[in-house]
Amino acid sequence: TGYNVNQVVNGIESLENYYKTQGFAKAKTEEKIVSSNKDGVDIIIFINEGKKYYFGEYGIVNNIPNFKGLEGEEVKKLISFKEGEGFNIAEIQRTKYNISDILQKEGYLSSKVQEEYEYDEMQNKVNIKFIITETKRMYIGKINFFGNLKTNDEVIRREFILSEGDIYDTSKIRRSMQRIRNLDIFGDVQLKEEQISEDKVNINIFVEEGRTISADVALGYDFGSDFSITLKLNESNLFGTGI
Repeated sequence: TGYNVNQVVNGIESLENYYKTQGFAKAKTEEKIVSSNKDGVDIIIFINEGKKYYFGEYGIVNNIPNFKGLEGEEVKKLISFKEGEGFNIAEIQRTKYNISDILQKEGYLSSKVQEEYEYDEMQNKVNIKFIITETKRMYIGKINFFGNLKTNDEVIRREFILSEGDIYDTSKIRRSMQRIRNLDIFGDVQLKEEQISEDKVNINIFVEEGRTISADVALGYDFGSDFSITLKLNESNLFGTGI
């Protein structure tokens, strides 16, 4: 096949990351094209794995003023590795995700978590700092509903856990959206955010009203007479109340 730069780059990154999950924190790869012809190219990938490292000390540098949610014993629950374990970059990424999840639940949507390594070559350990960038907490502005031509706004609003003015909590947003979908009166439910200021986001919920009428058909037969048909219509969103 033809030479595909993206495939080669992705392959090299995957190989390098594999070694970094096995303790080789400084593993480096390099590609070299050894031949090229009309049918494609031959590539040799060299890897310098280096020596094996282990996790050393860790810490979290919190640059968000007045935020105390990353202190004390709770921090240990966010760290997915222990000192002395073999270095594994996957555990670094998992820890960053755990920290980011806490930040987003507290309304710090745009905050980033970056890792910083310090190598102890004498003990073959890697000390790690997780650095949190400063950012502002986000709050919910207005909660707007679109597409509910028949269904009352209140039907949707009562399923939304958060209210206008609350701290933006990603986990509660997800649960709210699932509660709206569970009403089973909409064909589709989508959420779009609109940042209206430095610390405020409007929530716009778009729904697609589906069919809410179902029919029950009953066939009957009396001896000596014709068949009878009974049709019963069931409305699951009567008068737009969601019931």
